[in-house]
Amino acid sequence: MNDVQLDEFLLISKHRLISHYQVKLLSCLQCISPEMLWDQESEGENCIGSIALHIIAHVDRNTMRLTNPDTRFDQGIETHFPNEPMSKLELIARVTESFEALGAAIDQSHSKNHSMYDLYHLVEHTAYHSGQVIDRVQRRIGTRFQFVQQGLNEKALRQRVENELEVRKAKNTAT
Repeated sequence: MNDVQLDEFLLISKHRLISHYQVKLLSCLQCISPEMLWDQESEGENCIGSIALHIIAHVDRNTMRLTNPDTRFDQGIETHFPNEPMSKLELIARVTESFEALGAAIDQSHSKNHSMYDLYHLVEHTAYHSGQVIDRVQRRIGTRFQFVQQGLNEKALRQRVENELEVRKAKNTAT
């Protein structure tokens, strides 16, 4: 894979994480009651807030790896679903901060410093757990999100990526 293809992969990943998963996660968190964040529907099941914190932890770890590729962690976070009740606004702020930091880290790091495996895993991992949150919120509030119909679809994602690639190309030719 050449540098141009790698840059495109990074942009696709960034926009999928930020323009899709972050937006969906925030939409879910904004429309539920604060009590629903920390309420377990059944014994042994992670609550919506715990899943959101798990996503944040995974995003933060990957942001650290992007800014410092030598970063190593002692153990995985497979079972790290913290039950740290906080306000809905605080959780929304933490999601926003984590995803913004990730986007900046992807933009500011050099392509050669990325592990495509790690970033691809982050995209998959975030998609999986975001889906859990969406499913639980839809079930709890009794309505379905219409994300695709509201413009969170592959066509819009592709357009975002292509627009950013054009801007970058224009900057590179201007310098």
